[in-house]
Amino acid sequence: MWPDDLYSAEDHVKWNTIPSGSFIVWKQALKEMRFQHMQMSFNEACSSFACPLEARKLNCASRSEILCTLNNLAPIHRLPTELLIKIFQYVPTRILFRDTVAWKSKILRQEDIVRLVLVCHRWKDVIYNAGTLWCTINNITYNPMRLELAQGTKLRCMWQTTPSNRNTSAFRRMLAENIERVQELHIIDTGCRRVSISINEKLSEAPRLEVLSVVGSINEPQFFESPLPRLRTLFLCRTPGIPIHPLPRLTQLSLCYVDRIDISDLLALLADTPALQDLHLISCMKSSDKVVLHASIPLKRLLRVLIMDSRPGVVNALLDPLLFQASTAVRIEYTDWIDLRPVDMSFTHSLSPIVDQTCNFAITTGAHSLRLFAASSTSGISVAFNGRGDSEAPPDPIPLGLLPGVQLREVFLLGRWRAPPGTLRSLPDSLELIYTSVSFLVDLTEELGVHDQTQHVPCPNLSTLHVLIDRGGQRLNALPLSKIAPAILKFAQRRSELGHPVEDVIIGFYNHEPEDKLTLSGITNLRRAVERVEVTTHSEPPFINLPPICTAADGRWWPSWTDSITDISQASYRVPASWMPSRTATAVPVVEMNDDSDNSGSGSDSDSDHMEVD
Repeated sequence: MWPDDLYSAEDHVKWNTIPSGSFIVWKQALKEMRFQHMQMSFNEACSSFACPLEARKLNCASRSEILCTLNNLAPIHRLPTELLIKIFQYVPTRILFRDTVAWKSKILRQEDIVRLVLVCHRWKDVIYNAGTLWCTINNITYNPMRLELAQGTKLRCMWQTTPSNRNTSAFRRMLAENIERVQELHIIDTGCRRVSISINEKLSEAPRLEVLSVVGSINEPQFFESPLPRLRTLFLCRTPGIPIHPLPRLTQLSLCYVDRIDISDLLALLADTPALQDLHLISCMKSSDKVVLHASIPLKRLLRVLIMDSRPGVVNALLDPLLFQASTAVRIEYTDWIDLRPVDMSFTHSLSPIVDQTCNFAITTGAHSLRLFAASSTSGISVAFNGRGDSEAPPDPIPLGLLPGVQLREVFLLGRWRAPPGTLRSLPDSLELIYTSVSFLVDLTEELGVHDQTQHVPCPNLSTLHVLIDRGGQRLNALPLSKIAPAILKFAQRRSELGHPVEDVIIGFYNHEPEDKLTLSGITNLRRAVERVEVTTHSEPPFINLPPICTAADGRWWPSWTDSITDISQASYRVPASWMPSRTATAVPVVEMNDDSDNSGSGSDSDSDHMEVD
């Protein structure tokens, strides 16, 4: 019986039977042959390592070839090159945020692309031949290599001034030589001082420009005097001038603290922007002595409008010629109410397509603010009057007929401060239900509990009063708990004397703890004066239903309207600090350097030094 390792050359193999003599001779010959083979392999290896450096190189080359072969077998490398480039475009992070510019930008961090190059040779070859991955030019000194990698694609350029880098000569030279390729351009100084960047020369035309942001420049771009047929978004802040030619593709326009623009010039610009969807104007208008050439300007695609100014007369002069659609959301912020007149607090006739559809209306008051909300299922209007810290409420009454022709069933009155005189008397006669904070109870009695000069009873159809009591901020309520029920009773008695009694009273508590005892002094007398008294609780104060176009925030330029409801003690609209001008704004001189110094200056090719600061 033969052993399992018959052909083994080892001597320790155990046999069950005695092997023959010829087999023992064959076994010995096999051992000698294996020894000779090992000796030959050793000599060959020794001869190959006669030069260790060559052996090391050969080993590295073999290893690299093996790794490259294994890398090419990875699933991601089975993708077409075009698809791989598309994936790489999602890797770089954005470095220009919407607290610096109003609209979205595609300025990307180039360091992320450099990291991808270091992964493998295949990625390096793909990325170096993909011009779209190198089209961002961010605060560089003149670097021909970057433009060569871009391979004739459209460029996205950004210059953002930093304290250590105010040299603009190289950037201006690159921009002048490649202006016809520029698709996106951002010139930004986030400080309060203006920087003089010479964009008013050698930039006569920008035929491919689609996105433009200029923040803090004392110069007007030269290409504003030429057509910009592809411009889609425009953001100008603390800079002079506006384009003078039609902008057929412009969809987003933002002018913030631009040197005062004549209203007639602004209306001429709006008349030449048929595709406009978003309009954002902050303290950029001045009264016009010119004749307005456009009696009516249809803006059929306009969706959102936000205007912030201190002069209602100027705002109304702008709005009057505009023809709004019923689906447009309009937000107006008045920054100072000291000089307001009664007529300034009514909606202009150009807003009639929106006002006529109003089904929800609310009035909120803050420490130094008054806000009006009128909303439908698709659009809305918000008008806010924000006073100074040392100012009082508007002394003049609101005119009658705040919403003429609108049939409202319910109104919300929220806030911890009383409304200006005449606010509640201007509500429509169709009103049946009022949601009110405690602070408005005195106003209800004074304005809805008496006849007017024509013996007309305001809101004759009013039948239900829903009083909202903030248990969490009880100290801030206008009335203590012991005086709330008597105030409601007084209003109900006044309405009964006028022949239009209140039938139902609902008392709603919010911001309360579960163990709170929800009782009011004088509730028994109130139950005797009205048909029904109900006590309920709310997790948060009820408010009108706002459409999505009003509640969905879009960057810093269009905050959600609900932000001004949740914190009514704060300003309803806050302008980012980087957009606001300094009271002592001055032009900062540009450091002019020669070509040699440009290439060794502080403007580096790195993006990490130019991150946005909130």
